[in-house]
Amino acid sequence: MSEHTLGPWVVNCFGADWRVIARTQGGVAISAVSPKGDEISNARLIAAAPDLLDAAVWVLHNAHGISRSGEDGVSAEEESASWAALMAAVEKADGK
Repeated sequence: MSEHTLGPWVVNCFGADWRVIARTQGGVAISAVSPKGDEISNARLIAAAPDLLDAAVWVLHNAHGISRSGEDGVSAEEESASWAALMAAVEKADGK
């Protein structure tokens, strides 16, 4: 997988623009969009990208019987937690 700025990413309003900011020291700006039309929805989707990727990889590993720690075998609790993480990421992308 390619490297990207680690999350979490959040959407903040700065004057007339919405910015997706990585919560790192100094708050790296990932993207800036104007608050018109569906742009805020796009900003939310961009901000959710690291969470969506992390949760999707976790669910896929679980589907192949690999735990988050890389060991063989997945508990019911971990499988449930991975799906909950994916649902939370989708809800973040949807602005819920």
